[in-house]
Amino acid sequence: MTTQTSPPPTQSAPGDRARQLTAVFARALKNALKPITSYPNFAACFPTPASYCDVALRELHSDFVRKLQGTCERKNQELIQEVKSQREEIEGLIAGLEGIVKDVEAANGVLRGGEMEGMEAILKG
Repeated sequence: MTTQTSPPPTQSAPGDRARQLTAVFARALKNALKPITSYPNFAACFPTPASYCDVALRELHSDFVRKLQGTCERKNQELIQEVKSQREEIEGLIAGLEGIVKDVEAANGVLRGGEMEGMEAILKG
């Protein structure tokens, strides 16, 4: 009896959790920057420049928001990459532990009754 499993996500095709994490970061960023992205809110913090050089303040606001969003998005991508690398490291550790458990089970089999299967597993490992 064979069971089919889907292949693990590749670098070009993130898995469901990665997509969900990216979406959560995007929503959080949008909500956090909402007060800042509103020009009237921004201009209220700088009433004198807003009244005397509105065009320049609008350009400053636009540049500021664009750079802030870009920086936050890069940082979010760095966090996602860090989570991915930590997950890969954990998966490697688990695989190593599974190998150790098999070795211990095989050794226990040999100790319990000299089972040949246990001895063969140890010799192959």
